[in-house]
Amino acid sequence: MRKDTLHKLTTLNNSDLMRLLKAIATKLHQPVPSVYLHSEEERLARAAVKICQQNTLSIEQINSWLDILIEIERRPSGLLIWDNFEKYPWRKILTSPTKQLCAYRNIQNFLRSFYFQWEMAENTIEKQHPVQQLIYQALQFIETGFCNSVRGFFLNP
Repeated sequence: MRKDTLHKLTTLNNSDLMRLLKAIATKLHQPVPSVYLHSEEERLARAAVKICQQNTLSIEQINSWLDILIEIERRPSGLLIWDNFEKYPWRKILTSPTKQLCAYRNIQNFLRSFYFQWEMAENTIEKQHPVQQLIYQALQFIETGFCNSVRGFFLNP
């Protein structure tokens, strides 16, 4: 979003704001041939911060959007046994085609950027800390879901 268009967010209702957030999630979920190279995730995160700063969306709406963002479609199959797959579904991405792995990395980088941009933004809304906690939980889910540092990615059969 260009700076001169960000002020127009104040004229949008909750439905419009949620539609914008869902469009960001859809964009990030698209399989791509490489990770974003030109700070695309930074610009998307800046737009998401501005949208959430409008102070019209509820904590539940923001949490719902973050759930959509970290939702995984693939389920384990084949000979691999997945340790706590329901807790760490992002592990399945390791066997995905490169384009899906790039999408995972883009989501991961977006969440990192979103977290720090939210923390550094001049937020005066009462939801500042709760929203930051939600972003952190989403980031923690996607980070720890990728690797079990104690036992690796798979259980031995």
